[in-house]
Amino acid sequence: HYNTSVAYFLAAVMYSQAALDCLAGAAMTVSNKPLSFTILLLLALTVSSTQAQRNQAAQDCFDTGSQATARECLQQRAARSEAQLKAVEAATLKAVNDWKDTPSNRQRSARELKASIALFRRFREHQCEFEASLAAGGTGTSHRRLLCKIELNEQRMQYLQAQQKELNERE
Repeated sequence: HYNTSVAYFLAAVMYSQAALDCLAGAAMTVSNKPLSFTILLLLALTVSSTQAQRNQAAQDCFDTGSQATARECLQQRAARSEAQLKAVEAATLKAVNDWKDTPSNRQRSARELKASIALFRRFREHQCEFEASLAAGGTGTSHRRLLCKIELNEQRMQYLQAQQKELNERE
């Protein structure tokens, strides 16, 4: 499991460096240099934060022993994150429905939230299949898919919780 952890760490470093190189090249073409630097810095921090979260989830599960045990751990985490996401989605919908605004605004917001929930699931499915495909059929395929699902669920929950907070502050 030590070699697996080192491999994940090295892959994360290479992925982060490639993303930063790509972003740096894109930023150079922007005429407003201070703005491009700020955007580059924010994107770099986001990539680093995302990789740190992903590596932590991987480390915890891969410290358990075999690949099969790691996969089982990741499956449990993915199922738990899916249940948590559904609870946050329901709470967000409730916050929209309880929002002290006109009925037409509440209905529109609820309809758009439901549509975004469905579209998020489609996006997540395709994004995680893309990430899994990068393992080229190797033993890491299911691990990559599950890590992606966990990561995207976490990001979505944070976003929806911020929306709930905004709605609650309006009351």
